[in-house]
Amino acid sequence: MSTRGWQWLFWALLVAWVTFAVLEATGFGPYAIRAYGADLAVPAWLYIVLRSLDNPNRRRVIRRHLGRTPQTAAGLLFAASTATELSQRFVPNGPFPGTFDPRDIASFGVGIAIVYWLDRRTPLRADFRKRNTVN
Repeated sequence: MSTRGWQWLFWALLVAWVTFAVLEATGFGPYAIRAYGADLAVPAWLYIVLRSLDNPNRRRVIRRHLGRTPQTAAGLLFAASTATELSQRFVPNGPFPGTFDPRDIASFGVGIAIVYWLDRRTPLRADFRKRNTVN
C-alpha cells in the first residue's frame, strides 16, 4: 500500500473510532457495531501510528524501538490491548473500568491482523529502510 493509502486508512480509522465512541455514548445503533467497532478500529489506528506508516519521513523515538518491525508493533499492541481487557475482569475498579468480554480481545486481534497483513504486503522503499535502521 502506498503512503497515500496509509494516510487514507489513518483518517478513516480515526473517524470510525470517534463515530463508534459517539454511538456507544449515545446508545444509538446496533449493539454489535457499538460494542466492537472501536475494538476493531483503535488498535489498527494505533498500529499505523506506531509504525509511522501514514508518514514514513516522521522520525519518532517510539517507532525506532516499539514499531521497528511489523511483528513487534502487532505483538505489543495486541498484548497491551489484551491486558486492558483482562484488567476489567481482575481489577474491575482499576484504570480501565468496564465489562470483560472475550469478544473484545478477538476484535483487537482482527483489527491488528488486517493492518499487519497490509503492512507485510507493502514493499518498503530502500531509502526508508536505510534511514530507519538502528545501528
